[in-house]
Amino acid sequence: MDLSARTSSEAFSKFACALQFSQLPSEISDLCKSILLDTIGVTIAAGGIISASRLLTSYAARAFGMGETTIWGYPQSTTPMGAAFANGGLSHALNFDTLDAGYAGLIPAAVLAAADCNERTSGQEALTAIAVGVELLTRIQDAASHGTHSYNGMLNGQLQTYFGCAAAAAKVMGLSTEQIDSTLGLALMQAAGSMQITLDGDPDAKAFYGAFPNQAGLQSALLAREGLQASCDALSGNAGLLRLFYGSEIANDDIFCDLGEDYRLRRARFKKWPTSAAFAELIVAALDIKTNARLKPEEVQGIEIVTNPTMRIWFEPHKIRRAPPNAAAAGNSAPFAIAVALTKGTFTLSDLTERGLRQALVLRLASRIEAQFDRPVGQPTELALTVRDGQTFRRSIDPTFHSAIPWLGQNDIREKFSACIRYASEQSIALREHEIVHVIEHLEEVPNCRSLTQLLSGGTH
Repeated sequence: MDLSARTSSEAFSKFACALQFSQLPSEISDLCKSILLDTIGVTIAAGGIISASRLLTSYAARAFGMGETTIWGYPQSTTPMGAAFANGGLSHALNFDTLDAGYAGLIPAAVLAAADCNERTSGQEALTAIAVGVELLTRIQDAASHGTHSYNGMLNGQLQTYFGCAAAAAKVMGLSTEQIDSTLGLALMQAAGSMQITLDGDPDAKAFYGAFPNQAGLQSALLAREGLQASCDALSGNAGLLRLFYGSEIANDDIFCDLGEDYRLRRARFKKWPTSAAFAELIVAALDIKTNARLKPEEVQGIEIVTNPTMRIWFEPHKIRRAPPNAAAAGNSAPFAIAVALTKGTFTLSDLTERGLRQALVLRLASRIEAQFDRPVGQPTELALTVRDGQTFRRSIDPTFHSAIPWLGQNDIREKFSACIRYASEQSIALREHEIVHVIEHLEEVPNCRSLTQLLSGGTH
Protein backbone atom coordinates (compact mmCIF):
# COMPACT_ATOMS: atom_id res chain seq x y z
CA MET A 1 0.00 0.00 0.00
CA ASP A 2 1.16 3.55 -0.72
CA LEU A 3 2.38 4.71 2.69
CA SER A 4 1.48 8.30 1.87
CA ALA A 5 -2.20 7.36 1.46
CA ARG A 6 -4.53 8.01 4.39
CA THR A 7 -6.97 5.25 3.52
CA SER A 8 -7.20 2.12 1.39
CA SER A 9 -9.62 3.99 -0.89
CA GLU A 10 -7.01 6.66 -1.52
CA ALA A 11 -4.30 4.06 -2.05
CA PHE A 12 -6.32 2.32 -4.72
CA SER A 13 -7.31 5.66 -6.28
CA LYS A 14 -3.63 6.56 -6.68
CA PHE A 15 -2.94 3.25 -8.36
CA ALA A 16 -5.96 3.56 -10.65
CA CYS A 17 -5.14 7.10 -11.66
CA ALA A 18 -1.51 6.34 -12.49
CA LEU A 19 -1.97 3.01 -14.30
CA GLN A 20 -1.21 3.08 -18.02
CA PHE A 21 -1.99 0.44 -20.64
CA SER A 22 1.73 0.04 -21.34
CA GLN A 23 2.18 -1.16 -17.75
CA LEU A 24 -0.29 -4.03 -18.11
CA PRO A 25 1.32 -7.44 -18.69
CA SER A 26 0.20 -8.85 -22.04
CA GLU A 27 -1.59 -11.74 -20.33
CA ILE A 28 -3.67 -9.22 -18.34
CA SER A 29 -4.65 -7.14 -21.35
CA ASP A 30 -5.57 -10.34 -23.22
CA LEU A 31 -7.63 -11.48 -20.24
CA CYS A 32 -9.47 -8.15 -20.21
CA LYS A 33 -10.32 -8.67 -23.89
CA SER A 34 -11.69 -12.12 -23.06
CA ILE A 35 -13.78 -10.71 -20.21
CA LEU A 36 -15.15 -8.06 -22.58
CA LEU A 37 -15.98 -10.56 -25.35
CA ASP A 38 -17.53 -13.01 -22.89
CA THR A 39 -19.64 -10.28 -21.28
CA ILE A 40 -20.92 -8.91 -24.56
CA GLY A 41 -21.90 -12.41 -25.69
CA VAL A 42 -23.85 -13.38 -22.57
CA THR A 43 -25.47 -9.92 -22.46
CA ILE A 44 -26.74 -10.20 -26.01
CA ALA A 45 -27.96 -13.75 -25.37
CA ALA A 46 -29.90 -12.60 -22.31
CA GLY A 47 -31.71 -10.02 -24.41
CA GLY A 48 -32.97 -12.75 -26.71
CA ILE A 49 -33.72 -15.47 -24.16
CA ILE A 50 -35.34 -13.62 -21.24
CA SER A 51 -38.67 -12.11 -22.19
CA ALA A 52 -38.54 -9.62 -19.29
CA SER A 53 -35.40 -8.11 -20.84
CA ARG A 54 -37.58 -5.89 -23.01
CA LEU A 55 -39.06 -4.36 -19.87
CA LEU A 56 -35.56 -3.38 -18.81
CA THR A 57 -34.44 -2.00 -22.15
CA SER A 58 -37.66 -0.11 -22.90
CA TYR A 59 -37.58 1.40 -19.41
CA ALA A 60 -33.96 2.51 -19.91
CA ALA A 61 -34.83 4.28 -23.16
CA ARG A 62 -37.84 6.05 -21.61
CA ALA A 63 -36.37 6.90 -18.22
CA PHE A 64 -32.92 8.01 -19.33
CA GLY A 65 -33.87 9.44 -22.69
CA MET A 66 -32.69 9.06 -26.24
CA GLY A 67 -29.02 9.22 -27.07
CA GLU A 68 -26.28 7.64 -29.12
CA THR A 69 -25.13 4.94 -26.70
CA THR A 70 -25.92 1.38 -27.70
CA ILE A 71 -28.00 -1.12 -25.79
CA TRP A 72 -26.14 -4.22 -26.95
CA GLY A 73 -28.15 -6.33 -29.33
CA TYR A 74 -31.08 -3.91 -29.53
CA PRO A 75 -31.85 -1.36 -32.25
CA GLN A 76 -32.63 1.51 -29.88
CA SER A 77 -29.98 3.74 -28.36
CA THR A 78 -30.08 5.76 -25.18
CA THR A 79 -27.86 7.92 -23.00
CA PRO A 80 -24.70 6.52 -21.38
CA MET A 81 -26.59 6.22 -18.09
CA GLY A 82 -29.41 4.30 -19.75
CA ALA A 83 -26.94 1.98 -21.46
CA ALA A 84 -25.06 1.34 -18.21
CA PHE A 85 -28.38 0.42 -16.59
CA ALA A 86 -29.65 -1.82 -19.42
CA ASN A 87 -26.39 -3.51 -20.42
CA GLY A 88 -25.35 -3.91 -16.80
CA GLY A 89 -28.70 -5.50 -16.01
CA LEU A 90 -28.42 -7.99 -18.85
CA SER A 91 -24.77 -8.88 -18.14
CA HIS A 92 -25.56 -11.23 -15.26
CA ALA A 93 -29.11 -12.14 -16.26
CA LEU A 94 -28.21 -15.65 -17.47
CA ASN A 95 -25.75 -16.44 -14.65
CA PHE A 96 -23.20 -17.06 -17.39
CA ASP A 97 -20.74 -14.23 -16.77
CA THR A 98 -17.09 -14.28 -15.65
CA LEU A 99 -16.35 -15.30 -12.06
CA ASP A 100 -13.60 -15.72 -9.46
CA ALA A 101 -12.13 -12.25 -10.01
CA GLY A 102 -15.00 -10.68 -8.15
CA TYR A 103 -17.99 -10.41 -10.47
CA ALA A 104 -15.82 -9.40 -13.40
CA GLY A 105 -18.54 -9.75 -16.01
CA LEU A 106 -20.42 -6.80 -14.53
CA ILE A 107 -17.64 -4.29 -15.27
CA PRO A 108 -17.60 -3.88 -19.10
CA ALA A 109 -21.05 -2.27 -19.32
CA ALA A 110 -19.93 0.58 -17.06
CA VAL A 111 -16.68 0.96 -19.01
CA LEU A 112 -18.25 1.28 -22.46
CA ALA A 113 -21.01 3.57 -21.14
CA ALA A 114 -18.41 5.80 -19.48
CA ALA A 115 -16.41 5.81 -22.72
CA ASP A 116 -19.36 7.52 -24.40
CA CYS A 117 -19.17 10.29 -21.79
CA ASN A 118 -15.87 11.35 -23.36
CA GLU A 119 -15.28 12.93 -26.74
CA ARG A 120 -13.14 9.92 -27.56
CA THR A 121 -11.95 6.86 -25.64
CA SER A 122 -9.30 4.57 -27.09
CA GLY A 123 -9.34 0.82 -26.86
CA GLN A 124 -6.26 0.95 -24.66
CA GLU A 125 -8.06 3.24 -22.21
CA ALA A 126 -11.07 0.91 -22.12
CA LEU A 127 -8.93 -2.17 -21.45
CA THR A 128 -7.03 -0.37 -18.70
CA ALA A 129 -10.32 0.62 -17.08
CA ILE A 130 -11.56 -2.98 -17.17
CA ALA A 131 -8.33 -4.03 -15.45
CA VAL A 132 -8.81 -1.35 -12.77
CA GLY A 133 -12.44 -2.30 -12.07
CA VAL A 134 -11.87 -6.05 -11.99
CA GLU A 135 -8.72 -5.72 -9.87
CA LEU A 136 -10.64 -3.75 -7.24
CA LEU A 137 -13.46 -6.29 -7.26
CA THR A 138 -11.02 -9.18 -6.80
CA ARG A 139 -9.34 -7.53 -3.84
CA ILE A 140 -12.66 -6.64 -2.24
CA GLN A 141 -13.73 -10.26 -2.62
CA ASP A 142 -10.51 -11.44 -0.97
CA ALA A 143 -10.85 -9.00 1.93
CA ALA A 144 -14.54 -9.82 2.46
CA SER A 145 -13.73 -13.53 2.68
CA HIS A 146 -11.66 -12.80 5.83
CA GLY A 147 -14.63 -11.23 7.58
CA THR A 148 -16.29 -12.51 10.72
CA HIS A 149 -19.81 -12.48 9.26
CA SER A 150 -20.22 -16.01 7.88
CA TYR A 151 -23.61 -15.03 6.46
CA ASN A 152 -24.59 -11.41 6.16
CA GLY A 153 -27.68 -11.63 3.97
CA MET A 154 -26.04 -9.51 1.27
CA LEU A 155 -26.14 -10.21 -2.44
CA ASN A 156 -22.39 -9.94 -2.89
CA GLY A 157 -22.46 -9.72 -6.66
CA GLN A 158 -24.54 -6.57 -6.46
CA LEU A 159 -23.03 -4.96 -3.36
CA GLN A 160 -19.35 -5.34 -4.25
CA THR A 161 -19.82 -4.42 -7.89
CA TYR A 162 -20.83 -0.84 -7.08
CA PHE A 163 -17.17 -0.15 -6.30
CA GLY A 164 -15.69 -1.96 -9.30
CA CYS A 165 -18.04 -0.19 -11.71
CA ALA A 166 -17.36 3.17 -10.07
CA ALA A 167 -13.57 2.77 -10.25
CA ALA A 168 -13.68 1.56 -13.86
CA ALA A 169 -15.95 4.41 -14.98
CA ALA A 170 -13.74 6.96 -13.20
CA LYS A 171 -10.64 5.55 -14.91
CA VAL A 172 -12.25 5.77 -18.36
CA MET A 173 -13.08 9.41 -17.73
CA GLY A 174 -9.49 10.16 -16.78
CA LEU A 175 -10.34 11.41 -13.28
CA SER A 176 -7.68 12.49 -10.81
CA THR A 177 -6.74 10.57 -7.67
CA GLU A 178 -8.94 12.84 -5.58
CA GLN A 179 -11.87 12.43 -7.96
CA ILE A 180 -11.55 8.64 -8.03
CA ASP A 181 -11.47 8.64 -4.23
CA SER A 182 -14.69 10.68 -4.23
CA THR A 183 -16.17 8.27 -6.78
CA LEU A 184 -15.65 5.39 -4.33
CA GLY A 185 -17.23 7.44 -1.54
CA LEU A 186 -20.25 8.15 -3.72
CA ALA A 187 -20.49 4.45 -4.56
CA LEU A 188 -20.61 3.64 -0.85
CA MET A 189 -23.51 6.06 -0.43
CA GLN A 190 -25.54 4.07 -2.96
CA ALA A 191 -24.35 0.49 -2.45
CA ALA A 192 -27.02 -2.11 -1.71
CA GLY A 193 -28.00 -5.70 -2.39
CA SER A 194 -30.07 -8.16 -0.38
CA MET A 195 -30.26 -11.93 -0.69
CA GLN A 196 -33.97 -11.88 0.10
CA ILE A 197 -34.88 -11.85 -3.57
CA THR A 198 -32.94 -15.13 -3.98
CA LEU A 199 -34.32 -16.64 -0.79
CA ASP A 200 -37.80 -16.09 -2.20
CA GLY A 201 -37.02 -17.98 -5.39
CA ASP A 202 -35.61 -15.41 -7.83
CA PRO A 203 -38.52 -13.47 -9.34
CA ASP A 204 -37.80 -11.80 -12.69
CA ALA A 205 -36.01 -8.75 -11.25
CA LYS A 206 -33.29 -10.88 -9.64
CA ALA A 207 -31.81 -11.52 -13.08
CA PHE A 208 -31.15 -7.84 -13.59
CA TYR A 209 -29.44 -6.77 -10.37
CA GLY A 210 -26.35 -5.73 -12.34
CA ALA A 211 -28.31 -2.71 -13.59
CA PHE A 212 -28.07 -0.94 -10.25
CA PRO A 213 -24.29 -0.98 -9.60
CA ASN A 214 -23.59 -0.08 -13.23
CA GLN A 215 -25.93 2.90 -13.13
CA ALA A 216 -24.64 4.00 -9.72
CA GLY A 217 -21.00 3.45 -10.67
CA LEU A 218 -21.33 5.70 -13.71
CA GLN A 219 -23.35 8.22 -11.74
CA SER A 220 -20.67 8.33 -9.03
CA ALA A 221 -17.93 9.03 -11.58
CA LEU A 222 -19.97 11.73 -13.30
CA LEU A 223 -20.72 13.48 -10.00
CA ALA A 224 -17.07 13.33 -8.99
CA ARG A 225 -16.09 14.77 -12.38
CA GLU A 226 -18.48 17.64 -11.73
CA GLY A 227 -16.58 18.33 -8.51
CA LEU A 228 -18.78 16.73 -5.85
CA GLN A 229 -16.36 15.84 -3.04
CA ALA A 230 -17.02 12.54 -1.23
CA SER A 231 -13.59 11.29 -0.21
CA CYS A 232 -13.84 8.98 2.81
CA ASP A 233 -12.53 5.64 4.01
CA ALA A 234 -15.10 3.93 1.78
CA LEU A 235 -13.53 0.47 1.84
CA SER A 236 -11.91 -0.03 5.27
CA GLY A 237 -13.45 2.60 7.52
CA ASN A 238 -15.45 1.73 10.63
CA ALA A 239 -18.61 2.07 8.55
CA GLY A 240 -16.98 1.31 5.20
CA LEU A 241 -17.81 -1.59 2.94
CA LEU A 242 -15.63 -4.26 4.52
CA ARG A 243 -16.29 -3.67 8.22
CA LEU A 244 -19.94 -2.71 7.92
CA PHE A 245 -21.09 -5.59 5.74
CA TYR A 246 -18.48 -8.28 6.36
CA GLY A 247 -16.93 -7.60 9.76
CA SER A 248 -13.57 -7.64 8.02
CA GLU A 249 -10.78 -6.13 10.11
CA ILE A 250 -8.12 -6.87 7.50
CA ALA A 251 -5.41 -4.22 7.44
CA ASN A 252 -5.35 -1.71 4.60
CA ASP A 253 -1.89 -2.75 3.50
CA ASP A 254 -3.07 -6.37 3.18
CA ILE A 255 -5.71 -5.34 0.66
CA PHE A 256 -3.50 -3.30 -1.65
CA CYS A 257 0.04 -4.28 -0.69
CA ASP A 258 1.10 -5.44 -4.15
CA LEU A 259 -0.89 -3.31 -6.57
CA GLY A 260 0.67 -3.27 -10.01
CA GLU A 261 2.87 -6.23 -9.15
CA ASP A 262 0.43 -9.09 -8.62
CA TYR A 263 -2.72 -8.79 -10.72
CA ARG A 264 -5.23 -10.90 -8.87
CA LEU A 265 -7.71 -10.50 -11.74
CA ARG A 266 -5.76 -13.25 -13.51
CA ARG A 267 -7.91 -15.64 -11.45
CA ALA A 268 -10.91 -14.83 -13.67
CA ARG A 269 -12.68 -17.95 -14.90
CA PHE A 270 -15.19 -18.44 -17.67
CA LYS A 271 -18.30 -20.52 -17.17
CA LYS A 272 -19.13 -23.56 -19.24
CA TRP A 273 -22.69 -23.73 -17.93
CA PRO A 274 -25.20 -20.89 -17.37
CA THR A 275 -25.81 -21.79 -13.74
CA SER A 276 -24.55 -20.78 -10.33
CA ALA A 277 -21.07 -22.14 -9.68
CA ALA A 278 -22.15 -22.86 -6.08
CA PHE A 279 -23.54 -26.25 -7.08
CA ALA A 280 -21.46 -26.96 -10.19
CA GLU A 281 -19.72 -29.85 -8.45
CA LEU A 282 -23.09 -31.54 -7.90
CA ILE A 283 -23.64 -31.37 -11.65
CA VAL A 284 -20.18 -32.88 -12.21
CA ALA A 285 -20.94 -35.71 -9.76
CA ALA A 286 -24.29 -36.48 -11.41
CA LEU A 287 -22.69 -36.50 -14.87
CA ASP A 288 -19.95 -38.81 -13.61
CA ILE A 289 -22.52 -41.32 -12.39
CA LYS A 290 -24.52 -41.04 -15.63
CA THR A 291 -21.43 -41.67 -17.76
CA ASN A 292 -19.81 -44.45 -15.76
CA ALA A 293 -23.04 -46.35 -15.11
CA ARG A 294 -24.38 -45.63 -18.61
CA LEU A 295 -27.65 -44.55 -17.08
CA LYS A 296 -30.69 -43.48 -19.01
CA PRO A 297 -32.55 -40.61 -17.33
CA GLU A 298 -35.83 -42.51 -17.23
CA GLU A 299 -34.16 -45.17 -15.03
CA VAL A 300 -33.55 -42.71 -12.18
CA GLN A 301 -35.95 -43.23 -9.29
CA GLY A 302 -34.54 -40.75 -6.81
CA ILE A 303 -31.61 -38.54 -5.90
CA GLU A 304 -30.63 -37.70 -2.34
CA ILE A 305 -28.13 -35.00 -1.45
CA VAL A 306 -26.72 -34.46 2.02
CA THR A 307 -24.98 -31.13 2.35
CA ASN A 308 -24.53 -28.13 4.65
CA PRO A 309 -27.04 -25.37 5.51
CA THR A 310 -25.39 -22.78 3.23
CA MET A 311 -26.65 -24.77 0.22
CA ARG A 312 -30.31 -24.49 1.18
CA ILE A 313 -31.00 -21.48 -1.04
CA TRP A 314 -30.22 -23.51 -4.18
CA PHE A 315 -32.91 -26.10 -3.29
CA GLU A 316 -35.65 -23.97 -1.73
CA PRO A 317 -38.40 -22.85 -2.12
CA HIS A 318 -39.09 -26.41 -3.33
CA LYS A 319 -41.86 -25.53 -5.75
CA ILE A 320 -39.80 -22.91 -7.56
CA ARG A 321 -36.46 -24.73 -7.56
CA ARG A 322 -37.99 -27.95 -8.91
CA ALA A 323 -39.96 -26.16 -11.63
CA PRO A 324 -38.35 -22.75 -12.13
CA PRO A 325 -40.63 -20.22 -13.84
CA ASN A 326 -37.86 -18.10 -15.36
CA ALA A 327 -34.20 -18.19 -16.36
CA ALA A 328 -32.99 -16.52 -13.15
CA ALA A 329 -34.68 -19.13 -10.98
CA ALA A 330 -33.42 -21.93 -13.24
CA GLY A 331 -29.82 -20.75 -13.13
CA ASN A 332 -29.97 -20.78 -9.34
CA SER A 333 -31.72 -24.15 -9.08
CA ALA A 334 -29.59 -27.16 -8.16
CA PRO A 335 -32.45 -29.65 -8.76
CA PHE A 336 -33.22 -28.25 -12.21
CA ALA A 337 -29.57 -28.12 -13.28
CA ILE A 338 -28.85 -31.65 -12.06
CA ALA A 339 -31.97 -32.94 -13.80
CA VAL A 340 -30.99 -31.25 -17.07
CA ALA A 341 -27.49 -32.71 -16.87
CA LEU A 342 -28.83 -36.22 -16.24
CA THR A 343 -31.27 -35.86 -19.13
CA LYS A 344 -29.01 -34.25 -21.74
CA GLY A 345 -25.46 -34.79 -20.51
CA THR A 346 -24.82 -31.04 -20.30
CA PHE A 347 -26.53 -27.72 -19.57
CA THR A 348 -26.83 -25.07 -22.28
CA LEU A 349 -28.57 -21.78 -23.00
CA SER A 350 -31.42 -23.67 -24.66
CA ASP A 351 -32.39 -25.00 -21.22
CA LEU A 352 -33.11 -21.43 -20.06
CA THR A 353 -35.53 -20.65 -22.87
CA GLU A 354 -39.27 -20.85 -22.28
CA ARG A 355 -39.32 -24.23 -24.02
CA GLY A 356 -36.29 -25.44 -22.07
CA LEU A 357 -37.95 -24.62 -18.76
CA ARG A 358 -40.87 -26.91 -19.65
CA GLN A 359 -38.96 -30.15 -20.47
CA ALA A 360 -41.19 -32.87 -19.01
CA LEU A 361 -38.50 -35.41 -18.17
CA VAL A 362 -36.30 -32.74 -16.60
CA LEU A 363 -39.13 -31.54 -14.37
CA ARG A 364 -39.93 -35.11 -13.40
CA LEU A 365 -36.34 -35.77 -12.36
CA ALA A 366 -36.08 -32.46 -10.52
CA SER A 367 -39.14 -33.39 -8.46
CA ARG A 368 -37.34 -36.57 -7.31
CA ILE A 369 -34.37 -34.73 -5.82
CA GLU A 370 -34.36 -34.46 -2.03
CA ALA A 371 -31.80 -32.57 0.01
CA GLN A 372 -30.82 -32.59 3.68
CA PHE A 373 -28.82 -29.75 5.20
CA ASP A 374 -27.44 -31.21 8.42
CA ARG A 375 -23.86 -31.76 7.24
CA PRO A 376 -21.34 -29.44 9.01
CA VAL A 377 -19.77 -26.77 6.84
CA GLY A 378 -16.41 -28.03 5.62
CA GLN A 379 -17.51 -31.67 5.50
CA PRO A 380 -17.98 -33.49 2.17
CA THR A 381 -21.33 -33.29 0.40
CA GLU A 382 -22.83 -36.68 -0.47
CA LEU A 383 -24.89 -37.45 -3.58
CA ALA A 384 -26.76 -40.76 -3.89
CA LEU A 385 -28.62 -41.71 -7.07
CA THR A 386 -31.03 -44.69 -7.01
CA VAL A 387 -32.30 -46.45 -10.14
CA ARG A 388 -35.27 -48.75 -10.82
CA ASP A 389 -33.59 -52.00 -9.87
CA GLY A 390 -32.77 -50.58 -6.44
CA GLN A 391 -29.09 -50.06 -7.18
CA THR A 392 -27.62 -46.89 -5.66
CA PHE A 393 -24.62 -44.93 -6.95
CA ARG A 394 -22.82 -42.59 -4.57
CA ARG A 395 -20.38 -39.74 -4.90
CA SER A 396 -18.63 -37.73 -2.19
CA ILE A 397 -17.64 -34.14 -2.96
CA ASP A 398 -14.67 -32.73 -1.07
CA PRO A 399 -15.46 -29.07 -0.25
CA THR A 400 -11.80 -28.10 -0.46
CA PHE A 401 -11.30 -29.55 -3.94
CA HIS A 402 -12.76 -27.41 -6.73
CA SER A 403 -10.74 -28.35 -9.78
CA ALA A 404 -13.47 -30.74 -10.90
CA ILE A 405 -15.58 -27.78 -12.07
CA PRO A 406 -15.18 -27.48 -15.86
CA TRP A 407 -14.13 -23.90 -16.64
CA LEU A 408 -13.48 -22.67 -20.16
CA GLY A 409 -10.02 -21.62 -21.28
CA GLN A 410 -9.51 -18.25 -22.93
CA ASN A 411 -9.29 -20.01 -26.28
CA ASP A 412 -12.83 -21.33 -25.77
CA ILE A 413 -14.39 -17.87 -25.29
CA ARG A 414 -14.65 -17.34 -29.05
CA GLU A 415 -16.81 -20.47 -29.40
CA LYS A 416 -18.93 -19.47 -26.41
CA PHE A 417 -19.46 -16.02 -27.93
CA SER A 418 -20.64 -17.62 -31.16
CA ALA A 419 -23.14 -19.77 -29.25
CA CYS A 420 -24.42 -16.77 -27.31
CA ILE A 421 -24.88 -14.39 -30.21
CA ARG A 422 -27.16 -16.87 -31.97
CA TYR A 423 -29.78 -16.02 -29.34
CA ALA A 424 -29.71 -12.28 -30.09
CA SER A 425 -33.14 -10.65 -30.13
CA GLU A 426 -32.16 -8.95 -33.41
CA GLN A 427 -30.52 -11.42 -35.76
CA SER A 428 -28.77 -8.67 -37.72
CA ILE A 429 -26.09 -8.53 -35.04
CA ALA A 430 -25.23 -12.19 -35.58
CA LEU A 431 -24.11 -11.28 -39.09
CA ARG A 432 -21.43 -9.06 -37.54
CA GLU A 433 -20.02 -11.76 -35.28
CA HIS A 434 -16.60 -12.00 -36.90
CA GLU A 435 -16.24 -8.23 -37.14
CA ILE A 436 -17.05 -7.82 -33.42
CA VAL A 437 -14.54 -10.50 -32.46
CA HIS A 438 -11.85 -8.97 -34.65
CA VAL A 439 -12.28 -5.49 -33.13
CA ILE A 440 -12.11 -6.84 -29.56
CA GLU A 441 -9.10 -9.04 -30.29
CA HIS A 442 -7.29 -5.94 -31.59
CA LEU A 443 -8.85 -3.41 -29.25
CA GLU A 444 -5.49 -1.92 -28.23
CA GLU A 445 -5.23 -0.64 -31.82
CA VAL A 446 -8.69 1.00 -31.85
CA PRO A 447 -8.54 4.81 -31.56
CA ASN A 448 -12.20 5.22 -30.59
CA CYS A 449 -14.38 2.65 -28.78
CA ARG A 450 -17.45 3.88 -30.63
CA SER A 451 -16.32 1.72 -33.54
CA LEU A 452 -17.02 -1.25 -31.26
CA THR A 453 -20.25 -0.06 -29.68
CA GLN A 454 -21.72 0.78 -33.08
CA LEU A 455 -21.20 -2.86 -34.08
CA LEU A 456 -23.17 -3.96 -31.01
CA SER A 457 -26.35 -2.22 -32.11
CA GLY A 458 -29.13 -4.58 -33.09
CA GLY A 459 -30.23 -2.24 -35.88
CA THR A 460 -29.03 -1.94 -39.44
CA HIS A 461 -25.31 -1.34 -39.54
